[in-house]
Order: sequence, then structure tokens, then C-alpha cells
Amino acid sequence: MAINTNWKCTDNKLGANFNKVISVNTDQDEADFTPEYPSTPLALGERAHGDGGSEWIFVQASTTVSQYMAVVIDANFKANNLTSALIASNVYAIGLAQFSDVTCANAGEYFWALLKANGGGAAANVSPSAGRGVALYISSNAGMFTSSATTNRIAGISFVASIGTSASNPGEVIIYDYMHASA
Repeated sequence: MAINTNWKCTDNKLGANFNKVISVNTDQDEADFTPEYPSTPLALGERAHGDGGSEWIFVQASTTVSQYMAVVIDANFKANNLTSALIASNVYAIGLAQFSDVTCANAGEYFWALLKANGGGAAANVSPSAGRGVALYISSNAGMFTSSATTNRIAGISFVASIGTSASNPGEVIIYDYMHASA
């Protein structure tokens, strides 16, 4: 397997591009001095299916979210980097930021968060010291997984391979079920 950097939507959804971060420009139209408020291509919370057995949800970044980070998604479909404090409430869904057109989504921008990828190929920021098949936990670095912690294990995700030797290179994971904090 290899990391997929060009996810494809298999549903018939116009505007569903899993690889892009979307900004909505609210600048005034200089020609007639009226504000122009274009909208996003899909509604927040919209779901779609993709290649590799993947399932996605359309979200808005509430803080800066870096490429390949694990995110928590609240009831209003706002995404924030995964932390122990956020997951402790057990009210968030967990996904991965898989966009490949930029290195981060700024607060207020929109992107598709990966919820499942049972065919593999998902990229995740995983501590480079993690080995294949180990349990993954929430790292002290927001949005990153580690194998060296002993609390806040994330179930539903399996580490396949370390692609690089530094924290700036993603690892390949399979999300065989919706990710959740393990009891």
C-alpha cells in the first residue's frame, strides 16, 4: 500500500473534492459596492464516499489545522486539532485532515475530513518512533498520534507503515471503523 494523495469521490456529488481546502471570499464587489457572499459547494456535515473504502464529512476549521492532523469534529461540524482535553468529553467525532493542495487550513476555511478508510492509504501525523501494528494514542502534540503514551488510546485505527523518519513526514494508516477514544 501507499499513501493516497489524490482521493476521489465515488458518490455523484458536485463539488466534492477531498484534496482541497476551500476559502469563501466575502470581499465587497468593487464594481457595484455590494457585498458578495458566495457559499461553500456543500453544506457543513455533508457526507460522501470515496475510493479505498473511504467515508468523508465536510467541516469548517475552527483553528488552524495542518495537513494529515487528527481532528475532532463537534455537533456544528467545526474541526479542531485532536487533544486529550477535547477527547475526554467523548462528544466529538474523530477524523483526519487529508487535503493535499496546501499544508494547512486556516480558521474559517472548509475541508473534507476523512472518517474511515478501510482500504488503507490514509496519511496521519504519527510519531516516527511508532512501529507497524502498534496501538495509537493521542500525542502531547495536538493532532498527532504516538505509540509511546499509555492513556487516551484511539480505537478504530491501525498504523501500517512509517513513511519518513521525522515528525514532518506522515505515516500510513487504515481506519477500519470510526475512530473513538478507547475506554
